[in-house]
Amino acid sequence: MSILVGFKVGAPGSDALLLAGQLAVAAGLPIDVMTVAVRPRNLVPGRASDAFGEFTRRRFAEAESQVRADLATLPGSADLEVRFAHRISRSTGLALIDGIAEVGASMLVLASAPGREGRISIGPVANRIIHSSPVPVAIAPLGWAAVAAASPTARVALTAAFDGSAENEHVLRETQALGRSFDAQVRVATFAVRGAIMYPPELGASDVEEALAEWVDQTQRAVNGLRHPGGVLVDVPNVISAGDDWDAALSSLDWVPGDLLCVGTTPHGGLARVFIGKRGTRILTHSPVPVVALPA
Repeated sequence: MSILVGFKVGAPGSDALLLAGQLAVAAGLPIDVMTVAVRPRNLVPGRASDAFGEFTRRRFAEAESQVRADLATLPGSADLEVRFAHRISRSTGLALIDGIAEVGASMLVLASAPGREGRISIGPVANRIIHSSPVPVAIAPLGWAAVAAASPTARVALTAAFDGSAENEHVLRETQALGRSFDAQVRVATFAVRGAIMYPPELGASDVEEALAEWVDQTQRAVNGLRHPGGVLVDVPNVISAGDDWDAALSSLDWVPGDLLCVGTTPHGGLARVFIGKRGTRILTHSPVPVVALPA
């Protein structure tokens, strides 16, 4: 097994690379770096094709040097095994999905699309990958490389986002399994949002607080119902984080470098692949820490 991360030739930034390095160090796994050059659609055999091949060979060599230099800034990376795979493809997404089976990856790591610093934006390529990946997909917030490099250690801790539903219990199981793989502490978090985002506008402030309290109580009862010998939860702590909007609810939780948030998915199209629901998407895009989307 390994941690797979894509490194697109010519693309700036190393957020995904350093997140992948953190995860690989924590799990004691090698990191597979797949450098992808996108082949122009109108390229035909001949001088132009030969020039493109030579260009990509140079860029692949430059990419290896850059990857090693970037990973050297990560605490605990001195003994990290780094393997490279180079691909020329018409699609970065397809190359990475194929790469999962090729290298035997247990997780795929992606970077955020351009957007808000410190948060995650999902671009079209990442969206396609998330919806077709057979393994968990970790996404680094924009600017995560600086956070990772400044961390005193490459520790990892996991928070499972749980809404109290039976359909969401797989998140608890998968998060604890990941916790064992990464030798990481695990906690459960429920995120509660007030206001029109979650409740109809005709409800008054007291009604909203009452409805919110009832929902939190139901979720807490669901968590407590899983705390029994042989249950999904035994000694895993849980927290409630509330706010007037999703940003406030996510930000009010106590986060430290190395924390990751695990979100639930549901089967889509009859296949147990990653499919993030509306609530999961909101949590993902407002999270101040990397997010792991777990296949159902």
